[in-house]
Amino acid sequence: MLVCDNCKAEFSLAPVDILSNRVQLKGQDYIIRYFVCPKCNRVYVFLFLKFEDLGIILSRENIHTQYQMALKCKNVALSKRLFGRYDSLGKLLEDHMRKELSNFPNGFVYDKAAKIISYREK
Repeated sequence: MLVCDNCKAEFSLAPVDILSNRVQLKGQDYIIRYFVCPKCNRVYVFLFLKFEDLGIILSRENIHTQYQMALKCKNVALSKRLFGRYDSLGKLLEDHMRKELSNFPNGFVYDKAAKIISYREK
């Protein structure tokens, strides 16, 4: 159960409630994943990256697959090395996301009728 920071409404999320869009904001293409409070439409962003960072996400997913295979084969040295690469790419993505979100200090608004998200100017 989630509680909205804005209106204090309690709600739960189903996979269909998680929205994902490729949007253009301030002249840049972004991938944004978010959910919206069903009562007050407050936007909760949990993934916000430049579209060009998609390659990092795909590399990380590939490394995770290799890591799981190394674990199954009980290759400890390889699994440690792969986990280190996986972890460092995760930190890189977090840094990129934090940097990009800092360019939008006022947050985002969701238009429920149009099902679009936009940057809140003020």
